[in-house]
Amino acid sequence: MTGSSPIGGGSTDQAGAAKAAQQLEAYFLRQVLSKMPKGAMFGGDGAAASTLHGMFTEAIADAVSQSGDVGLAAELQEAIAGSEPVAIPPPTNQPDPMAVADEISAARVRDVGPSIELLENEGAQ
Repeated sequence: MTGSSPIGGGSTDQAGAAKAAQQLEAYFLRQVLSKMPKGAMFGGDGAAASTLHGMFTEAIADAVSQSGDVGLAAELQEAIAGSEPVAIPPPTNQPDPMAVADEISAARVRDVGPSIELLENEGAQ
């Protein structure tokens, strides 16, 4: 099936499904690896260690995901490619934008009234 998914604008063809699945697997691996203790390997708990840890996590997650050894991407690709796009219906309880604008304008006019009276009274003194 070739086309465009209404959710997120992603592609539903095989290449798009493979790319989306691989990216999702890499994201999952980054989340798992980010919980790995920094320890002495990254030089302690400072900013540099945190940066190195983040770069290491990203590189490892991408490499493992691209290798296909985990197998999660293959399962996800199959699920993505075999599914039909889901259309999300528009909300039904949305207020009319013009009515909201009218209410805001009316509130501003009501709020300005006392201020104008105060200014007029001060000018008369």
